[in-house]
Amino acid sequence: MQIVIVDSASKDATVSLARQWQSTHPELELTVIVQSERKGMVNALVEGLRHVKYEIFLKTDVDCMLYPDSIRTALKYLADETVAALLVLHHHIISNKNTTAATVEKTYQTSTNTLRIGESKDIWTVLYEVSLC
Repeated sequence: MQIVIVDSASKDATVSLARQWQSTHPELELTVIVQSERKGMVNALVEGLRHVKYEIFLKTDVDCMLYPDSIRTALKYLADETVAALLVLHHHIISNKNTTAATVEKTYQTSTNTLRIGESKDIWTVLYEVSLC
């Protein structure tokens, strides 16, 4: 398995934590790309994809958490040659505070996910509905 991390000039400990983690998981191939200036998520994604070596990849972000069986579950579907892609249709918003921002984000995510499911059922067959982050 290959893990590609793109650090777009973050001010946190992403790079050092990734390299520290790598030292305890030598069986995994880790590529860390450090951008000297912040170029945004799309640029980081494109840069990361340039380094992907395998047919199957998973894009996630720093504020996402995978369930322990997420990748194993996704691979079951991707083993089917007629399946080309999987899309996360649900996000869990974890907030200990009942703030306006948390409420707006939860409402936005719920509405967006409802539209995605409706569009996919209208245009395509829903391949995989799961909460990955």
